[in-house]
Parts: sequence; structure tokens; C-alpha cells
Amino acid sequence: MEAVNRQALKGAAGNQSDTLLQLLKAYTVIQKYAMSTMDPQSAVPVLIREGCMVEIQARGLRVCVTEGNRTGLTYYMCMTFLRTFKPCALATDRLSTKNPIRKALRQGFREHWYSTLLFLRRTRARATSIREHDKVLDFWRKLGEDLGFDEAKQREEYERELRRALRRCSRKECPYHAKEPPVSLRVCKGCTDARYCSRACQRQDWKEGHKNQYRSIMLLCWMLMPSYSPVAHRSRSTPRPYSEDIIYERPGRGLITFLYLVTEANLCAFIREVVSQDDFFDEYPDFVMSVLDIVMSIVDVSRKAPSLLDPLKDIVPALCTTAWENRDLLADDNGVDQYYSRCRHGVRDSLYYVVMALVQSSPEQYNCDVAIRRAALLCWFYGLEFETSTDLVISARVLSYATRDFPADFYPGEPPDPNTPRTALTDFLRIDVVPALGVKPYLERLLKTLQNPALLNNSLIWTVSSVCRTIANHPTLLANIVSSGVLSALVEAVNKQTLTGDPGTLSQVLNELVGLYSLTIRISSVVPDVHSVIPAFVREGRMVMEARALRVCVSEGQDEGLDYNHCLYSLKGFRTCALTMNKLSPKNTLRKSIRQGFREHWYPTLDFLRQSRSASPSINEHDEITTAWQSLGEAMGFAETTQKAEYEREVRKALRRCTWKECRYHTEESPVSLRSCKGCAEAKYCSQSCQRKDWKDGHKSRCKRIHDTE
Repeated sequence: MEAVNRQALKGAAGNQSDTLLQLLKAYTVIQKYAMSTMDPQSAVPVLIREGCMVEIQARGLRVCVTEGNRTGLTYYMCMTFLRTFKPCALATDRLSTKNPIRKALRQGFREHWYSTLLFLRRTRARATSIREHDKVLDFWRKLGEDLGFDEAKQREEYERELRRALRRCSRKECPYHAKEPPVSLRVCKGCTDARYCSRACQRQDWKEGHKNQYRSIMLLCWMLMPSYSPVAHRSRSTPRPYSEDIIYERPGRGLITFLYLVTEANLCAFIREVVSQDDFFDEYPDFVMSVLDIVMSIVDVSRKAPSLLDPLKDIVPALCTTAWENRDLLADDNGVDQYYSRCRHGVRDSLYYVVMALVQSSPEQYNCDVAIRRAALLCWFYGLEFETSTDLVISARVLSYATRDFPADFYPGEPPDPNTPRTALTDFLRIDVVPALGVKPYLERLLKTLQNPALLNNSLIWTVSSVCRTIANHPTLLANIVSSGVLSALVEAVNKQTLTGDPGTLSQVLNELVGLYSLTIRISSVVPDVHSVIPAFVREGRMVMEARALRVCVSEGQDEGLDYNHCLYSLKGFRTCALTMNKLSPKNTLRKSIRQGFREHWYPTLDFLRQSRSASPSINEHDEITTAWQSLGEAMGFAETTQKAEYEREVRKALRRCTWKECRYHTEESPVSLRSCKGCAEAKYCSQSCQRKDWKDGHKSRCKRIHDTE
């Protein structure tokens, strides 16, 4: 019996059925032998006196339900054991009222009969066979009544004991297990039955066996959740690969029962209460992940059951708010990992897919846009492990949702700077993001995403758009864009999309980038810290991006991203910047840099605009852009005839081709500005990658820089 109790307290969840089956078989054999021989020295009185018979019968009924009636105990076996136990119990009850065996039997029924009866009634909807479940329930009820127990009286006694237990610490070794504590008790989030006077008692009781009591409850919920198949729901140690088939896969088994739990058994109210607790994410990780999986299932089922939308309107904001206010509990913690390896990773994994499901559906229907944005931003900020080559696009989408523009009436009060445009995104960054995450950590996290080798096409478009939007809406972020390395990474990302991205995908990213340039120039006069960013824009190829934007505006049409009005507005801001720098000393590096950009790109872009005039959707706007571009070059002191001759000479020399022979742009013109080798100034490359590869392939031995040092 002690071994069975130890398995129930400390064994793995779901492993009691076989043990109880063997024990009940042994009890049945003993009872049959005792009834056939009427041997008073048999083991039956001992078993009853030790409180084993009734407790094991009751526990067997509970385990039969909680462990799914799949292996070990079944309803049929339980009925067999009860039929054998009944004559033994009735015979014992006919003994003298002072007989200790009879007293022990009745005490066992007093402790376990009504509580087990109540459990069977409450779990009827979960039964794998309602008919067999009802048979067991009726037999157990009649057995107690035959022994003279009145259900109404037993219910009163049970509720009285329950109320008394609610005012006691559940840990048996605690001094407040036997008396009422002077402090408010904390409730276990797993079973909601156990209560503790302190977190220390709760943790100690968890180790002593309560861990497996709540696991049985969560195992039952796990079996009934319709959202994941066993194949889709993988180990917690690695992120689950995303696909809509996994998120919305819904096998039919258990769906009706799950709907009953959600709609009739107040499961949603229970989940809302759990996720609203401040220490929810500080609970045992398996419990947190199981609750999040249940939320995921409710979101899933709500797509086909609109009646669940109202309960979700309470659960979703509560969960997202708890995550945001306790965000430190989502970060990795080595002190926690030594007890549960990668536990925070598993919790983030579950929260990540809940948020992704909300974003995939219509998040506005939950009436908590800011709360979902906060949770989405946390999932991206702490979820660097999700940015694999296959799941990077999902991480970028989560970031894009969290940082997209939204109406300005979400935050009360006036903007701190009347010269800065008021949007809710500005307030979101000012009130929530920057104070919570910090300028430097936030920019460092953006940098890691921008430098991801798999960033391309949709993931790159969403990421670049998010980076430009957030930086443009917060002056402190903008002032640190250079020192953090984000600006260089941003330009490299746009160049990579130009070189290797899908055709027709440049317009949106260039629209965001030149928009950031224009905003910086516009607010530089009123935000002093931002003024220092403008020289870095020039060094990082502002001229190149302006010229490329004009080309893309024409070649990719006006459907989304760049249009003539935006390009003209950006060009006016760039004109102010370029003419100002052109007045600097001829030896100034910024002046040299911007004039070199004009020398390489002004006439080729002007020629392109003239040749593409007939294909323009708006001739008047196209001519206006062409005139503005021509006027800018002339104001910078460039003569068209001279630049035309120089351009044609450069073309003949094939300086628009990458020097590395294996590059595709070695035989065709590169769409990006070429970078010159600093040693010989003769070799030119379309990217730093090509330059490094050519260096290893032999340019090192030919470079002037090496020979000069020797």
C-alpha cells in the first residue's frame, strides 16, 4: 500500500492505472477467498482496518476517468471489483457498532464515498463511454446508500470539511495545516484546491507529491484539447515549426467534450482567473505551458464556434497584460534552468503560438489591440530562437504587427513634443516599449534580426518596414541608429534584397528607407540629437538610395510603396541636404562622398528617367521628377555633357560589373553601387561577400595594398 501511495504522490502522471489494477485484482482474490471460507483470520479485516479497501476502490474509480480508460483500469474492471467488494462491505457493516472493523469501513466511506460520487458526476462529460460511466456512478451511489449513508448529510459534511480546508495550508508539515494562518492563502493554479500560506510551503509540497495531483488534471485537459495532433505537438525543448495546418489542425476526438467544458463547465472563466494572476508565468513551467495550450485550443475552436468570442475577449487581454507586466519571467534565467532545462524557452514557445494565432485571425475582434501588440513585441524581443531559416518570416510578421500604425486615440494626454506628429505608435514607443525594454537592448535586438542570413523577401520587407517605422517615431531611437549599427545593417538588408530578392519587391522597403531619410531632415532643426545622424546617412549611401528609389518607382509601378509624390517630397529634402554639404570645404570627406555619389548615379538615373517616360502611368508627374533630378545635379555643379561622356567611358571599361568572376554581376550590370577595393582602387564589387571571396581567390596577391606594405 505504501508503494502505491508513493507512486500516486511522486510517480509520473498517467502511470497509476496499471498499479491500481494489480492491487485491486489482489484485493478481489482475497475477498473471494474470505467470503468462500468465512475465515475470520483472513486479510480482509486487516485491509479494512488499515483504511485500504475503500480508499483504493475510490481511487480506482478516479484514475479510471483521469487516465482515459485506455490501459489498465477500465469501467468494466471497476464494475467487477465493486461487485466483489459490495458483499464484503455489507457483511462487515452488519457487525457490532463497536466493532473496530466496522468503524474503519464506515470511516472510509465517510471520507471517500460522497467526494468520489461528486467527482464521477462532474466528469461525466469527459467519459469515453457515458453509458458505462453511468453504470459505475449508480453502483457507487447505491452502495453508499445500502450502507446507510444519506447523500444530503454527506454533502454537508464534505462542504464543511472543504471550507475548513480552505482556511488551512495544504502542506501537512506546516504548522498552519492544523490551524488557521494569520495571512491570506495563495491558491495552486493547477488544481485550484490546494492552498498555501507561503511560496516556500507551495514549493515544498510540490516536491513532496502535489506535482502529480495537478498533472493528472492537466493530462485530462490535454487529452480533450482538440487543437493539436500527437505529431504536431512536439517536444518542449525545440520550437514547433509553424504552419497554419499545425495551428488549426483539429482532430474530431474530444471536440464535443472540449466544447462542453468551454461552454458549460466554465473552463473559460477558470482560465481567465488563472492567467490574470501576477505570478502566472512564475508557476511550474509545465502548468503554464498546458494552460497556454488550452488557450490556443479555445482560439482555434472559436473560428468555428463564434459563441466563444465573448469569453476570449476576457481571456486574451488578461493573458497579454499579465505577460507584459511580468515580462522578466519570459527572459532566460540560468538560475531557473538548472532546475528545469530551457523552461523559459518552452513557455515562450507556447505564448508565441498563441499570439501568432491571434495575429493570424482578426485581432481587432478581441478589443484589446494594445495588449496584443505588447505580447507580440515580447514574443519577438525574447524569441530570438524562433528566427530560424524556416520560421524567420513568422517572427518578422509578429514584429510587423506589433509596430504597425494605428489610430492615435489609444493613449490619453498630449504629445510631449508638439513638433512631432502624434500617432498611437509614437505613444506606444514612448510610453510602453522604450521604458520597458530600453533603447540599447531594443536596437540590439533589431540589429540581430536585420543581420539574419535568411532575411529576404517577405521577412526582409516586414522587418525593414518595422525598423523604419519604430525609429522614425521615437527621436532617441533615431539618434542612436548609427552607433548601434542598425543603419548599416538596414542599408545592407536593402542591398541584399536588390541583389538576390524576388523581382518587384523593392518598392516598399525603399519607400520606408527614403521616408526615414526625409523625416530625419525635416525634424533635425527641432530635435538637436537627430542632426548628427544626417552625415551618417550620406556616408551610408543616401545618394545611391535616392537614385535607386527613382528607378524603382518607375519600374515597379505605383500600386504600393513608392509613388511620384513620395519621391518628389523625398527629393526636395535631399536637395537641401546635398546643397548644404556641397558648400563645405573641397577637402571635406562628406562633400567628397556625396559628390562621388552624384558622379556615379546622377546621369545614369537621368538617362533612365528620360528613356522610361513613355512607360510612365503619369507623364506630368514623371516629367516633374525628371526636371527636379536634372535641376539638382546642375545645382551641384555637374554638367550633363561632361557626365554623359564620363558615364559612357565607364560603361566601356565595364566598371559597372563585379570583379569576382563567379558573381552573376560579373557579366551583367549590377543594380547596386559597386564598392572599390581600398588597396588598388581598381577592383569593384557588388557586395562585401564578393569582395571577401575574390580576396581569397587571388586578389590578395595582386592588390596594391599588399605590395606597398612589402
